[in-house]
Amino acid sequence: MTQLNINIRSASLEDVKLLREFEQGVITAERPFAANLKAGEIFYYDLEALIASNDSNLLIAEMDGLPVACGYATIRNSKPHITPDLYSYIGFIYVVPEQRGKKLAGHILQALVAWSKSRDVHAFELEVFTENESAIRAYEKFGFKANLTQMWMSE
Repeated sequence: MTQLNINIRSASLEDVKLLREFEQGVITAERPFAANLKAGEIFYYDLEALIASNDSNLLIAEMDGLPVACGYATIRNSKPHITPDLYSYIGFIYVVPEQRGKKLAGHILQALVAWSKSRDVHAFELEVFTENESAIRAYEKFGFKANLTQMWMSE
């Protein structure tokens, strides 16, 4: 098996244009699962805030010098009835279509978990559409388990 030349780095403001392209890739992939998304161009993330925050880490994975994946972790306070008091919310896990299947999401997740643990945060949460079976499989391989099902209705 060929070893991939992967470099993972923190995003900077110079990466916002690229990250907006990645964001539209996420939205395009999620549209079939989300009947309640508005039509047209929409945005999920405040990228500048994620980059500037000391409690967030937005990462880009590069393979042979080209950006191919991203993801972020944000340290959040748990609800008062949940333990532990802090957790890392993980989001914006994206891999460019032509590089999928190379465990790049796992590399991003591993780096985000390591960053969170370096901040003494050892609990992790993410959201994934129930019908997004390939993403669910990737997260389960990493160790995530379903915890709560969010339900939605519109009349």
